[in-house]
Amino acid sequence: MTKEDRKHAHNFEEYMLLAEIYQAYNLIQKYVEDSYRGATITNPLITEATFNAARFISNSIGTRKPQGINQVFIYYTLSKNAYLFEAYKAARFGYEKLNSLKIPEQWQEEIEVDAMKIKTKPNSDREGF
Repeated sequence: MTKEDRKHAHNFEEYMLLAEIYQAYNLIQKYVEDSYRGATITNPLITEATFNAARFISNSIGTRKPQGINQVFIYYTLSKNAYLFEAYKAARFGYEKLNSLKIPEQWQEEIEVDAMKIKTKPNSDREGF
């Protein structure tokens, strides 16, 4: 394989990963926007799908800063849904990341309270998460 071929293969893999990240983010953005509008998301399949999408993005994004992706949405979704699934380690990770980001003012109190609540939970996840 030539140097040019390796470059093309690397570019292809990078673009495929970005496409997967954007696809997962689309689900998260819809979830957050629906939640913000006051819609209560009670469907466990949607909750699990958004949790897995947020987990996938947080593990895949690395140092990338893809245009149009709001990291607050990712870690908010990860934290809220991880708490629901008793995946407390993932929830703690999400709240720690949120502490380093600029959070919308209307979410600050909710996130602060939830971050304190997670401290009362065990340092382990429910089996399966």
